[in-house]
Order: sequence, then C-alpha cells, then structure tokens
Amino acid sequence: MNRPYNRHHFTVRRYILLLSLVVGLLPYVFTSAPLPSAHSTGLAAGVHVGHVKHSAPDVVNAQQSTGVELNVTAAAQNTVTPPAQQSVLRFDGEEIATAPVATALNLGNQFTMESWVYVEATRPYAFIMGKPHTDRSADPYYSYVLGFSPDGSRFEFVQSTGLPGSYSAATAPTAAPLYTWTHIAATLSAGVMRLFINGQEVVSFASPGAPNNSAVPFAIGAGATLANGIAAGGFTGALRQVRVWNRALTASELTVNAGRYLSGSESGLVAYWPLDDGAGQLARDLGPNGLTLQLGFNSNTESVDPRWVHTKILNSGPFFSIERFQIPPTNYFETGRLFDLNSDGKLDVLVTHESAFGLTPSPLQPLRNDGQGRFSDATADVLGNQAISTEAPRDFAIADFNGDGRKDMLIADHGKDVPPFLGGQSRMLIQTPEGRLVDESNYRLPLQQAFTHSVTASDIDNDGDIDIYMSNICCGVGPEIYINDGTGRFSADITRLPSSLLSKQTAYAASRFVDVNKDGHVDLVLGC
Repeated sequence: MNRPYNRHHFTVRRYILLLSLVVGLLPYVFTSAPLPSAHSTGLAAGVHVGHVKHSAPDVVNAQQSTGVELNVTAAAQNTVTPPAQQSVLRFDGEEIATAPVATALNLGNQFTMESWVYVEATRPYAFIMGKPHTDRSADPYYSYVLGFSPDGSRFEFVQSTGLPGSYSAATAPTAAPLYTWTHIAATLSAGVMRLFINGQEVVSFASPGAPNNSAVPFAIGAGATLANGIAAGGFTGALRQVRVWNRALTASELTVNAGRYLSGSESGLVAYWPLDDGAGQLARDLGPNGLTLQLGFNSNTESVDPRWVHTKILNSGPFFSIERFQIPPTNYFETGRLFDLNSDGKLDVLVTHESAFGLTPSPLQPLRNDGQGRFSDATADVLGNQAISTEAPRDFAIADFNGDGRKDMLIADHGKDVPPFLGGQSRMLIQTPEGRLVDESNYRLPLQQAFTHSVTASDIDNDGDIDIYMSNICCGVGPEIYINDGTGRFSADITRLPSSLLSKQTAYAASRFVDVNKDGHVDLVLGC
C-alpha cells in the first residue's frame, strides 16, 4: 500500500481541485514583507537616495557616494495607456524571468529600462528589472536596477559603478499606485540618472559614473545570482511591454512608445519583451538580438516561475485583500476557518491546533471578532467546559447541518499521521442560540476511525438538507457520502459513488461540490 499523503512532506493541497478550474485567471493574495535591516539588504548608512538621505544602523564607508539631487517634481498622472494584449506575466514575490547572458545587456553610460507595471503589494527593495552587483552580497549591491524604495512604496532607479560606496538611487517623490497600470522608465545619460512615470520625469540624480557589468544575468521580477538563485527582493504584480535600450529616450519618445507595440527595428533597441505569450516557459524577444526570456532558470517548471494571466481578469481585480492577526503562541501547528460563532454577522475564527504528526490531541481555540477586525480568545464563552480536541484536522465544512438557521462546523480529522494510519474521528460542532459550539459528533455522525483528508457539503439529493462527502483516502474506510436525515443526523451511503472511486486505486485528497455544468445539480470535483 502506498503511504498516504503527509502534510509534513509536501505543501498542503487541500484546495487544488477548485483552483485547477481557475488557475491563471484570478490574482493571488499578498502581503507586504517587513522592512529588512541595512545589513540584510546591503544598503550603506548615509547612501544618497534621490532627494532624501537614508540612514541605516550598519556603518560602512559611503564617502564615494557623491550624488547631488538635480530635480524632483510631482509624480505624474497617468496620461498614457498600454497597448492591448490578451496576456501579461505575473510575479508572486519570489519569481523571476531571466535573459541570456549577453554583451548587449551590459549597459554602459547611457541606456533606458522601461516597462508597464501593475503593482499588487508593496515590498521593500522589490526588484522589477536589471542586474544586482555580483550576488548582491556586498556594497554596492546593485549594478543597475529599476525597482522600489527601501519602504517598498515608491519606484526607484538604482545604479553603481561597482565600487563600494557608489550605490546611488533616484526615488520617486510619491507612492506607486496599486492595482493600476503605470508606465515607468529609468534613463542614464550625460552623468544623470532620471526616473520617469507615465512619460513624465519625476526625479533626476547625479550618476556615480559608468555602471559596472558582471556575469549576473539580466532579469525581471527579481534579481538573479551567478548560481541561478534569487538575490534581490521579488516584485508582486504584473509586467508587460518590457524594453531595454542602449540610449536614453526622451520624455516625448517614452510617451509615444508607451502606448504602442514596437516594430523591433527602432534605433538603440536592445531587447523588447511584450510578455504577451500567454503560455509556455519562454517569453519572446521582438528586439534585434533574440534575447528570449526564460521563466525561472531553466525549461523545467519551477517554484520560481512567474505565471501567465489574462489581462482582462487582472484588470478586473483586486478580488481579495488580506489582513493578518496574531493568536497566542502555542507549541502546535495552526489552521482554522472564518466562522460566525454567534450569528451576530461578524466573522470570527475557529483555530485548530495540531502537534507534530498529530501524536498529541490538541485543543480548539475560538477567536471572537469585535467588529473592527480585532480578535480575542473566546474559548470559555464558545466551548464552555467541553474538552474538545483533534489529532490532525485537515479540512472543514461550514453549513446549517441541523436546519435551525445557524451555521455549524464539520472538522475532518484523519488521526495520527504515522503508520499504520488508523484514522481519526471527525467532529460535528453544532451552534446553539447562545452562540456556543457543542460537540455532537457521537449523536450525529457515524462513529468510525477514517483517514479523512477533505470534506465538502451540499444538498446532493435535493431534499432540502445538507449532505456530506467524506474523502477517506486509505487504510480501511474508503470514500463515503453522509446522508442527512433532515434533522442533522447522518448515515454513511456508498451506493451513490462509482466503484472506481471506492476501490481507492487513486487517493483523491481534495474534494468540492460544484455545479460544473450549471444544470442545477451539484457535481463532485476531486483532486489528488
């Protein structure tokens, strides 16, 4: 017998069945990373950055950074629009696309880097395109990079000569807008670094000198290392119409070109990646040098590969936002569900804990929402004196199982995650009028040990009550349908499932009821 799926050996995939229907269509959820220290980011104390001077606790020699502010203007309003394209390339924080190591991308004392950028989350020092200096492990950290400021909120153009203390940056005066397409460009010419937003120059800064070039690949989305790794903080959002030139474009040229596809024969064009391919591991270069981008570092599918997304879907977002909250520290793994514990219209949280491999039963922890998104422990109010614990809570179903108008919760528990995988007893928690959760598993569920990896609930027989599918993947009890008798008591029924599923030849670890063909009847979608 094959060993059952173990959450400690691979990423939990309990939702892949539904995500497979929409992957590549909807944006994901991000959150900002904390601001790194000067030591971790490599920024020198007192390094000149645009029109401000950033200080950091790690003191290094910055005397060679002699840049002087030349000009700062108000951030530009969006007066240009990107050319239409069906797909764009989206990055999720630690994803990268790399160009071949080529002399043409060793930029000199004049150049332009430009792109349309869709920012979904801020991240300190996030990297849009360019080259770190070696592996970004020592001052001056960057060769030439178009990215974000130390606090992650503003666009920034960084350049150095390769010498310690030469790190210089031109930083936009205002925050980059979220969830909208913004055209940004960085130019170097006649010893001046310039940053443009939507075709308008917003800041200029004295260059420290001609940039240093190394064998580090030119990359977009994140900075590359010499050893095919990620050296600089990744970007969260999407890119399109990425271009590199060996001359400094004027504001007029940037404005005109931003709204159209290029022919590829324009004077000074080095590389032109529209990022409209829509599929595959490569992004075509329409420029003169054939510098095809590789998603990730090789032709294999990797965790660092960005994703192709439909422009129309991306433009329709954002669909979700994320907020974080703290729960009291424990010695367990935590997961849980948003759940209105007392039917007051505010989403609370029921946290489940799990010890390593589920060897020690662990308590439930209800957290009450005060209506302002602040949570506090409500164990005494919600659970009272009940000693409710689980071993390996793997999935949840929330529904009105007993028909009293209040939401209840089913917790799928597969028991200890070690041989011989004997299984666990799933739990049915019924909500009372007083806002308590009562464990009525013994009364409402079949009492059996099963390795239940996921659950899903819906009215499968159209009799007005909620039934349940139990995705039991091994070790005795196989997949089951729990039929509701109308009062919230369930009995197992396997006659409704195909024999191919009951044989357990394939262990489907994920399950959801979905009306796939829109005929008014829920279908069962399974995933491995």
